[in-house]
Amino acid sequence: MHPIFYDDLVFYEPYHYFCVKNTVFQVLKQYGFADWLIHQLINVQFEAHIKMKNQQFFIDQRISTLPFSISDITDVKKGMEFAEGLEACKIQLSKNAAVIASADTYYLPYRVEYGKNHACHSIIITDITDTYVYLVDWYPPHFYKGALSMEQWQLAWDSKNPYDHNPFSGNPIDQEWFTVDIALCKQYAPELRKKNVESIFERNNTIRSMQLLIKILSFNVLKIDKQQTLQFHDALFLHYRSSRQAILFLESLAGLKEHVDGKEILYIFYEMSKLLERINNQLLFASAGVMQRRIDKIISGLKAYIGHREKLTLNMKSVLKGICDEQRNDITIGYPPNYL
Repeated sequence: MHPIFYDDLVFYEPYHYFCVKNTVFQVLKQYGFADWLIHQLINVQFEAHIKMKNQQFFIDQRISTLPFSISDITDVKKGMEFAEGLEACKIQLSKNAAVIASADTYYLPYRVEYGKNHACHSIIITDITDTYVYLVDWYPPHFYKGALSMEQWQLAWDSKNPYDHNPFSGNPIDQEWFTVDIALCKQYAPELRKKNVESIFERNNTIRSMQLLIKILSFNVLKIDKQQTLQFHDALFLHYRSSRQAILFLESLAGLKEHVDGKEILYIFYEMSKLLERINNQLLFASAGVMQRRIDKIISGLKAYIGHREKLTLNMKSVLKGICDEQRNDITIGYPPNYL
């Protein structure tokens, strides 16, 4: 049994909706590596494809949140035969390497989504026997440590994860798993911190997705049903959670709050976060019969968000990059501010 199974684990709330980051954080902590900032890629990759049918828009979302900006740190495996994948995971566990795997929540008996909703979710495998797979899923509200029968695990790990009206469905699980190279995390820590700062200001995916939602909402609002607006809400909520992570990331950089432009950066991020929270609340009440005024408010909020994002990207990237570069070799990093 991997020792993380017996650890006294703590969930870090900003990782809610980012289960991959949560599992990586638990693994790094177990190996005594406290630099939480290195696996905080901020951007959410959002792609939406519009299809026209009877003058209605249909949205197809693909969300992925990667824990590291340097791919060599994680050795991702996918598409093995079930038995072959199990054997490969056993080998890693025998080397005391924690295995992070994807699973379909529809087939995880301890979760509220069991038998109801398909979605890709990350867990930590701690042991594999002939009949059981032991895992840790330290994620609310379940905070589960226990075993699944081999039959249950095969269903969850083999799942095609059909699209189920949420951003985490629609992509096959296909026995995906990976391990984390702790030595490389330590070796590349300064570079990873720098890349995290740069990822905050990368604009293309975020701006493109916002502009797409404006276009959809602007086109014949009465044709947009409740289910579709909830999909928009899910996608924007991920951007909201990312903005909260970005704020914590920025607040942890020594000297930023004292820097005149650094203060403005934080202020703009706070404003962006509030905008997204307000837009999401408005979307929750949107439906086919919604008043045009509410949709206009949502569109106005999206445009304001784009304006903030553009300002950050174009005018402030060099300021924050300079602050990070000055500290990249001697910055003191600990656990997140509200970790305990």
